[in-house]
Amino acid sequence: MAEAEAPERASCSFCHQAMFYRSDHEVGIHQSCMQRFGLQARPPSRRLPVGCARCEHPILIRCLVRERGAQVEGSQGAYAYLAPLQVTFAREVKTSVGFFSAETRTQELASPDFRRPVGMLETYVCQRCGFTEWFTVEPEKLPIGPEYGTVVLDATPASPYR
Repeated sequence: MAEAEAPERASCSFCHQAMFYRSDHEVGIHQSCMQRFGLQARPPSRRLPVGCARCEHPILIRCLVRERGAQVEGSQGAYAYLAPLQVTFAREVKTSVGFFSAETRTQELASPDFRRPVGMLETYVCQRCGFTEWFTVEPEKLPIGPEYGTVVLDATPASPYR
């Protein structure tokens, strides 16, 4: 009698180790590998499903734009990291609880919160000519103001009927 074969576990496409968590299976990559490679889950594409705007080639490559940085941690020296390139950062928020009451107060500070980036950037690269289009993921969430380095430009044409 033949032994029953155990079902093969799915493995991470980066480190090739077995995946145990459902969230890892959905993406095909361990969460720790995604962090190490500076990757994030992205919503569906905002770009229309058409070919290259320059040469009309039908094959485009959707790319998450990442940057390499270095961070100094104590006396251990600097270490490199990868992170998705973002348009801006939310402001730092200070939360406090009243001493005599359980009232919670929040206050936006004048400094950026580097843990809360906003507006992840992605590109679409034509596989033939290399033409690259940039898009911002979830642009409706971009904060507006000089402290964010953003301003609204309204290009609505003026009505000919005044």
